[in-house]
Amino acid sequence: LGDTGVCGAITAVLWPTRGALGRRRFAARTDSELRRRAAMTTLTPVVVSEARASALRHRLQRAFDGARKEVVVDRDTGVKFVPSATRYWWPHTCADAVADWLEELGCDVAWAPARLGLYVARPDS
Repeated sequence: LGDTGVCGAITAVLWPTRGALGRRRFAARTDSELRRRAAMTTLTPVVVSEARASALRHRLQRAFDGARKEVVVDRDTGVKFVPSATRYWWPHTCADAVADWLEELGCDVAWAPARLGLYVARPDS
C-alpha cells in the first residue's frame, strides 16, 4: 500500500500484519524476452513435477480470485496485490512464503531462523 515509512516498517517487523499475494504478467514468449522484461531480478530455472506445479498454481489462483474484489495495483511495477490469509513479520516473511511453496513443489529448502532472500543451489554443486 506504499507505506514505506519507519512506523510502517517497525509494525511490519515486530507484529504479524496482513500479508498480500502479488503477481505480474510479463507476456514474454521466450526466455530471453522474459529476462529482458524482468531485468530487475535474477531468474533461475527450477525443475519440478508438472502435477505439483499445476496444483500450486491452481491453489494460488483460487486464493487470488477469492480476494480479487480487494485488488490493489502498484502503478510503478504493474504488480497486482490481493490480501492473503498469511500474516507476515520477521519470523515469517515473503521469502518464507516462497520457501513454503518450493517445498510444496518438492524442492529441498534449508531451515533458516530468518530469511532475507532465497538462493538456488543446484543438486550437483
